[in-house]
Amino acid sequence: MKKSNQHHHPKKGDNITVEPIRKIKDIKSISKLLHDSPRNHLLFILGINNGLRVGDLLKLKVKAVRNLK
Repeated sequence: MKKSNQHHHPKKGDNITVEPIRKIKDIKSISKLLHDSPRNHLLFILGINNGLRVGDLLKLKVKAVRNLK
């Protein structure tokens, strides 16, 4: 059995760099793709507007944001 080419996955311990999504066109495209998934769309919009990382977003609880204005 041949191993699949996993060139998109860094080796354990490797440093990776991540760049923010800067182009409005890209943000609108991603938002449109996620429109049918309310949870993922909400997480994306929250992250874009607040500069939060995915890991931080996934740790959020309703009680942490319930009474925010």
